[in-house]
Amino acid sequence: VDAPHHAGHRGTLIHAVLEKLVEEGRHKSSDLAAAMLETAAELQNNRPGSANILAYWQARLAAMGEWLEGFEAARRADLRDSFVEVSGRVELPMDGVPFSVTAKADRIDRLQDGRFDIIDYKTGAVPSQKAVRQHLAPQLTLEAAILQHGGFEKIGDGGPTRRLGYVHLTGREPAGKAMEIECDNELTGGVLYMVERLIAGYRQETRPYHVH
Repeated sequence: VDAPHHAGHRGTLIHAVLEKLVEEGRHKSSDLAAAMLETAAELQNNRPGSANILAYWQARLAAMGEWLEGFEAARRADLRDSFVEVSGRVELPMDGVPFSVTAKADRIDRLQDGRFDIIDYKTGAVPSQKAVRQHLAPQLTLEAAILQHGGFEKIGDGGPTRRLGYVHLTGREPAGKAMEIECDNELTGGVLYMVERLIAGYRQETRPYHVH
């Protein structure tokens, strides 16, 4: 109960703050730094370690908010609406024995032209562009594939993804950094092909499952 707070607590609190801000439309605020601190204060009582984190991280949260103001302002003209913590699913036929791939996206933005941006907030390490393109870090590409197949029920028919974005937030200098990857059919088709091959391999009776 009284264990010291750690990186997991910080990540959980910051994700909750950003989810609430976007859900309420406050990410469009002209003073996002203040909005972040207010939201963190509202949430601190319901999350383990949040009071300690807020006490130590107020300056960092404010710095993140100031950085996010610029990030959000640059996106505003293209943005139609945003969805947070949305669950999706796509079913792969797999030679008559279907396999379901599920995902939960931090944030999906619908753009004015009907395409989408998928955003993942990171307080820890961010995968490299090479890892994403080689399907070694397939989280966002799988989300894009699910979205292309209309698998996010809350969003409706879905559609193509313009960019995959990792937003790395530290509160240090710089307080945040965005890594964006252009998304296309080759990327989304490739990640589904990778998953199909992986599952087909593990369905072979001669292939063991390693227990850790």
